[in-house]
Amino acid sequence: MPDLNRLVQRIEQIPTLPIVSQKILLLLSDENVSLPKVASLIERDQALAVKILKVANSAFYGTLSKVSTIDHALVILGIEEVRSILLAFPSTISSPIIGTDILTEPDSGSTR
Repeated sequence: MPDLNRLVQRIEQIPTLPIVSQKILLLLSDENVSLPKVASLIERDQALAVKILKVANSAFYGTLSKVSTIDHALVILGIEEVRSILLAFPSTISSPIIGTDILTEPDSGSTR
């Protein structure tokens, strides 16, 4: 059985879904955007949700308690930071992780 820590680290290799990225960016372009709407879309993409939670929980933001919801992370990070994370996060369907099983594949990135 693969080491749980290794599996969690490999979650970051999973690209976000391009359609979700596009929808979120469209929402973020509205200055009157509803944070719960943005949070709802982010929650549909596990890879993006993990990345946002990880950034919100980083020492840089110095929160006193664990940020465990996307809603809370959005408040901590702000819209501009979420946009930056989204733009920096891979969202291509040609990622080498597509078509592989992250639970059984070795770290080398080889496919079946």
